[in-house]
Amino acid sequence: MSNTKKGLATAGYNDDLAKLEEIFLPNFFYKKMQYYFSSSGLISNDVLFVHYTSTESALDIIREKRVLMRNALHMPDRQEVQDGFNIMDGLLSNENNHWVEFRNRIEVVLPGVVDRVMKIYSDHSHGRNDGTYFLSVLEHDESEKELGRLSMWRAFCGQSQPVAMFLRLPALSAVSQVLRIFFNPVLYKGKGQQHLELAEVIKNVENHKSFLERLDPDLVTSAIVSMILINVLCVKHKVFKEEREWRCVYLPKCFTSETSARLIEPGVEEQVGASRNVYKMPLNAAIDPVLSDIDLSKIFDSLIIGPSKSPYATYEVFCDELKKIGVSDVESKVRVTEIPVR
Repeated sequence: MSNTKKGLATAGYNDDLAKLEEIFLPNFFYKKMQYYFSSSGLISNDVLFVHYTSTESALDIIREKRVLMRNALHMPDRQEVQDGFNIMDGLLSNENNHWVEFRNRIEVVLPGVVDRVMKIYSDHSHGRNDGTYFLSVLEHDESEKELGRLSMWRAFCGQSQPVAMFLRLPALSAVSQVLRIFFNPVLYKGKGQQHLELAEVIKNVENHKSFLERLDPDLVTSAIVSMILINVLCVKHKVFKEEREWRCVYLPKCFTSETSARLIEPGVEEQVGASRNVYKMPLNAAIDPVLSDIDLSKIFDSLIIGPSKSPYATYEVFCDELKKIGVSDVESKVRVTEIPVR
């Protein structure tokens, strides 16, 4: 067994799903592997991410052990998503030779699958952003744990008491499959680079025909729909590359399961002058054992209180709330940044 396969098995990941991801989303898959593989060649679940948010939102996450996934319509970079759909509409046309060749290759292996894919994509894209929910986290190096990232403090300094919540998230945990959640790095591309990935996917399909032929057509259909939508939802302009963003994506209109419908609850977030639809993803193994890999007390690493007027009073509040959910040694895990933001 290769180191890759050992690592995937250790992470509780289904081999067929991993292979489909490698075939249809090669650049995302290899970026994920690059960030998660340890020096020993095995998947590491001890990998650092950070979620920048307000003190109020962070306390809600801790107290409720739930995190909100917000509608793409209300993302700061919502135009990126709209642009992604517009680009994809052009790619999925008979005028694109790469797409025609891809469609023909799949038709030979599994007749009718691409027609089903296009029906699902069409149904989802009619609603565009309103069927798409995000949670964003950023890659962070260990060296950034002390102070956080200046550009993000600047982005959030308009909020009262911004915080950075550091989490260690499993890359390929079975929970993402059960909940039908996509967790992928954002790729930062220039115009036209989507064509390059489709050319690579065509080669992968040809090299793995016998593997694809033995699978349930529904599984391959889902994999191709995922390929299309992730290339819409997890691609940004290369000027944003320093963010090193990953997105947790939930598509309740076209990717749900009995378990996800039961555990990921719809809700409403009250904002100044507006109410917004959200989905609440639990981080609490007490609700269901399937959530054990993402229980907040397990994945919580540390928290930095950003530049604000009364950070030390907030420090005490966070320490108290984290103790209540079973986080140990909280006094050393909650810190106040001393950096000024101008």
